[in-house]
Amino acid sequence: MTQKETRKILRIGIIQGGKIVEERLLRKREPVTVGESAKNTFVIPSTGLPSRFPLFELKGDKYYLTIADWMQGRLSLGTGVADLNGLKKQGVAKKVGQVDYKDPKGGNAAKKKVPVFQVPLSEKSRGKMTFGDTTLLFQFVTPPPLPAKPQLPILVTGGWLKGVDWIFSTILLVSFLLHVGVIFMCQKIGPLPKVTLDQIPERFAKYIQPIQPVKRPPPVRRETDNGKKSDKGKKSAKRKAPKKRATKARKAPPKRRISAEESARRAQARKNRIRKQLSRVGIIALIGAKGTGSGSSVQDVISGNSIDGRLDRALEGVKGLAVAGSGANRGTRRGGGGRGSLSIKESLQGGPRGGGGGGGKTRVRRKRARIKSALKIESIEPEGGTINQGSLGRLLRRKRGLFQYCYEKELKRSPNLRGKIALRVQIALNGRVSNIEIEENNLGSNVARCISSRVRRIRFPRPKGEAVSIVIPLLFSPSS
Repeated sequence: MTQKETRKILRIGIIQGGKIVEERLLRKREPVTVGESAKNTFVIPSTGLPSRFPLFELKGDKYYLTIADWMQGRLSLGTGVADLNGLKKQGVAKKVGQVDYKDPKGGNAAKKKVPVFQVPLSEKSRGKMTFGDTTLLFQFVTPPPLPAKPQLPILVTGGWLKGVDWIFSTILLVSFLLHVGVIFMCQKIGPLPKVTLDQIPERFAKYIQPIQPVKRPPPVRRETDNGKKSDKGKKSAKRKAPKKRATKARKAPPKRRISAEESARRAQARKNRIRKQLSRVGIIALIGAKGTGSGSSVQDVISGNSIDGRLDRALEGVKGLAVAGSGANRGTRRGGGGRGSLSIKESLQGGPRGGGGGGGKTRVRRKRARIKSALKIESIEPEGGTINQGSLGRLLRRKRGLFQYCYEKELKRSPNLRGKIALRVQIALNGRVSNIEIEENNLGSNVARCISSRVRRIRFPRPKGEAVSIVIPLLFSPSS
């Protein structure tokens, strides 16, 4: 190690009132002054010293301790310990001059001149000096290592360039340059020119086919019974003309012409078929039925005494006669669990025979009258937070059908039911119902319970600030 690195430094501590008030390591060799001035190394008031007294004076590279007559203390110079007066007598402390001194306990006493001595110090020296109420301790010590300076992270001290992700920045820059280049090239080239058929190469021209127009079939002219040609086919072709398509239309197969004789023969066959169906329906079958002799069944019924037997045979197999009634009554055959229409025979004998359990019954359908009601929603005043009055009014008008359903359901039981129901609804901040109370009700518990269950499922507008409490007054009355 070098001499500079092994040199000891001066350590000084100030004690006042039995407590160390200041301690300092003087790493740099320089004079040490004490006194009342703020420019001193150590500020010590009320000591009688001048405002600036050089306690440790540096001459060359060596310290000298300056002492005065009023100072007391002990020094160790490496060979032994001695007090200040002993050092003066031994001649170690040499007189160097005088300074002005004023006793701090003397009041207004005048200053006086006192002699000043200096003692050379080595790195093994140490001592204790007392002047007034202040005690000063000093010694030479090996300098401790300097404390490490706090260092900021590299990202902070190195600047913003060290915190840049260069891989991502490079990719972003290249992408930006490519996009700008493509845009600039498109603007420079401009729109592509239109290509005509003459500019298309011959090897591609054979794949281009012009669109062929759709050919319509000519309208079919039909001859009527009078020999005149009808233009009905032409008119229908105009009305039902197919839309133009790019594909080729299919030709409809030609219709076969029907002669006048064939048309007359088909009409006659259709009349015979209808006549045969009507012969077994209703009163026509009864009148046209053939009896045992040359007459009809009606003559056999009237002529003999046994009306029941001949009537059974005459009406056998004839159906379709309905029982006349008023309103919506309709003749039905009902026995056991089955239903069916009554024949004429069963109708005249008072209903079907046999095991169905009783005579014929008719089913009566009553037409139900629709019950309507009137609803009036009175004014609503919110309490607590704030809520959009317009949105709340529109919501209740949309939901009035739910309230009227509950009232009309009870109105079917009590036609004269009318009155008012008021519900206090607590609306949370999310718009949902948190609590419902019935404040007024003269419509019954069923209506109140039904309306409360429907109000609980309604999503109200969200209040602002805090939850809102509203009273919904509903006034019901029957309208028809």
